[in-house]
Amino acid sequence: DETNALFVSLSELETYLSILFSYLSCEEKTRVSKFLCEPLKRRYIISHGFLRFLLGECLSIFPSKVEYSYNKFQKPLFFPFRHLLGARTGL
Repeated sequence: DETNALFVSLSELETYLSILFSYLSCEEKTRVSKFLCEPLKRRYIISHGFLRFLLGECLSIFPSKVEYSYNKFQKPLFFPFRHLLGARTGL
């Protein structure tokens, strides 16, 4: 088993804001549109878009195709085996 930790500077990813936004799901785009504070909106887009980018790289799928749900604390829950099956079978 292997665990990786990655630390990124959100401010360094500001340049990619529009690309990272394009990776978000419809639900995430709706959620971020309700944010009133612009810095929090950018932080959400960068963190969620980059998470999708990383998971997409690991699974060899496009970031917007990554699917996950949320727990009761609104933290993402990811089910990698479902994605691996879908990536391999073209589902």
